Amino acid sequence: MPETHTMLALSTNHLTEHTCNTQLHELSFTFPFYEKAEYGWFLAVVEENLDELPTELEQIMLWAHDHGYSWIMFDRDGEAIDEFPTFDW
Repeated sequence: MPETHTMLALSTNHLTEHTCNTQLHELSFTFPFYEKAEYGWFLAVVEENLDELPTELEQIMLWAHDHGYSWIMFDRDGEAIDEFPTFDW
């Protein structure tokens, strides 16, 4: 049976503007991170070096790991869920 992975799809509103426009690009050197066309990102769920992440992303990463997700997709049209704060920008 082939290996499978699950992906959590979330709104970019769960991240601050600073995280989206600056910090994610700086993190791309230490975390598995890929841009999703013009309006989003894919991040691999990891367990190490979480203290290097912005607070809101660290919380999402821990939640995703605890719920068995392998990837997180942030998309501007993704769903905002009650488990995380949202930021208007």
